[in-house]
Amino acid sequence: MPANSAVIPINNFLLCASASEMNCIVSLSAEFEDGRVVSAIPTGVVSKWDSRDYEQNIRTYAATEWKIQGLKNSSGTDTVVTQMWMQKPNTIGNQTDFGALDFTIFASLFDSTQDELSPDLCKAMKVIGDCKYPPQFTQKVRFTTVFNSNLLEPGLTTGSVENVTYTSKDIEGGKQFTIAGNAMEIPVNLPVEANTGPGDFTQALANRTYWHLYTIDRRNTSFDWGNGKSCSPDNPIISSNAAYAGFPEFDKQTQEIKLKVSSPHLKADGKTLEVGQFRATISLAGIACLWGINSSAISPQANVNVTYDDGSSSVAVLTSRVVNKTFSIQATGYHYSSPTIRLNLTEPTKSDLSKKITISCVKGKIAKKVSGVNPTCPAGYKKK
Repeated sequence: MPANSAVIPINNFLLCASASEMNCIVSLSAEFEDGRVVSAIPTGVVSKWDSRDYEQNIRTYAATEWKIQGLKNSSGTDTVVTQMWMQKPNTIGNQTDFGALDFTIFASLFDSTQDELSPDLCKAMKVIGDCKYPPQFTQKVRFTTVFNSNLLEPGLTTGSVENVTYTSKDIEGGKQFTIAGNAMEIPVNLPVEANTGPGDFTQALANRTYWHLYTIDRRNTSFDWGNGKSCSPDNPIISSNAAYAGFPEFDKQTQEIKLKVSSPHLKADGKTLEVGQFRATISLAGIACLWGINSSAISPQANVNVTYDDGSSSVAVLTSRVVNKTFSIQATGYHYSSPTIRLNLTEPTKSDLSKKITISCVKGKIAKKVSGVNPTCPAGYKKK
């Protein structure tokens, strides 16, 4: 071990041994496009490994393998792997850093038949470790994960997942959380040597599906989204399909959520433009905290700006809706490589109100009404 390195203790969330156990996963399920919901069955396989960060500190990670009937990944396997972990609270003096929850669902961590890149390309890129594409999901599946924790108080969630829902309820000894969402297709650029950055690639090496969320605790010292008020933004969820994304920020002066992203300009075929996707899901209570808008009475007006380092801008196609006291915004149609995305919410004008419509959405016997400008039905629902 290098002289200045340290072992960083973390909590790995594996399968709960009982319903009352904390900091563990209760269940995993998958909903297919035809409406089938299949409960995942743990295979009993748990993988553990050590990893070093850029400061050479060591963390020991663990992941759980699950079998899902009807699933078929790129290698033909019907398994997925959940890797969920949270750094243990670190107290320095009178201040405690509560860390964050990191959660990834892999198509298969134990897939030995991954596609290997050209050896010449691997050498040219100075790739660290195995020079292979990650396995991927080949079906549109919505995963739902239930887990218990007495460590986490969500402040903000970011990552690469579509149509995310994130709920919690109090249970004895802590909280039970439910996270659901679909994997996103993102461009793949393999990791290169330290200090060289992601590289300046005109096109992606591959386009692969990916499921990853990162939740920072609202008590974390680096989290300051309260807008100088005694309120909480109530865990906004910010996601994109970029290969690389910074941490979302809230600019208190301009009242904007800002996200810096970078990604190859072209898909792996070298011809098709990579179309950007940005999604934000914010509770009505969070909107009241950040913007002071009483959106329980009226839906806010969303404004999304996509600007580049050279001062140019791109037009994004915007859709929004309010469902279950939550406001969801999707912006798409812009292109990469390194734009900054800015989201601002305002009270709608009379002209804005005239553009809002309400649609009916159904899922089996369940019906919901969705209002907004160009509203869309939630995942799994169809327009009536």
